[in-house]
Amino acid sequence: MEEKKKIAIVGFSFALVENEPNICNINLAGEIKRIARIKRSQGYEVYIVSQWEISKVLEKTENFKPKFTVYRDDEKYLSSDDVVNKSLSYLKEKNVKDIIIVANPFIHLFVCRRLFKEAGFTVLKEKIKMTEEKITAHMKAMHKPEDPIPTKAEIDGMIEQMTEPIA
Repeated sequence: MEEKKKIAIVGFSFALVENEPNICNINLAGEIKRIARIKRSQGYEVYIVSQWEISKVLEKTENFKPKFTVYRDDEKYLSSDDVVNKSLSYLKEKNVKDIIIVANPFIHLFVCRRLFKEAGFTVLKEKIKMTEEKITAHMKAMHKPEDPIPTKAEIDGMIEQMTEPIA
């Protein structure tokens, strides 16, 4: 019997709030589930790795519980570098070389992809699908209440950027 090709979906949380999960992290968990369904239907063995805020959502599901969760040390801020570094030994132990990153697509996704590429993984691009309502929710979580929410044209520009190839 041929061994399934392995792939990891790594979820990076966004916009930490007091009572997690916030709307951004709920949406990101939904994207992990969507992508995992697709990859499993294509015959991949899927390993879900996520930051604890996203894991709080995924742990409530039957088929999408994370295989590895990245937690903060005490109350220390958990950076994107920390998430990569803490997940490296698990991914190497499982002999996973291909990674799909799920992160906030506006300012976080490109950085997270770059970090895993620098760590020697093959980063496969998967578009993070966002409706206008989800994008607005992400923007609200990113901004202070007095900051303006982007216009539809600005949101369309952000979506266009999400489809650019990985450098």
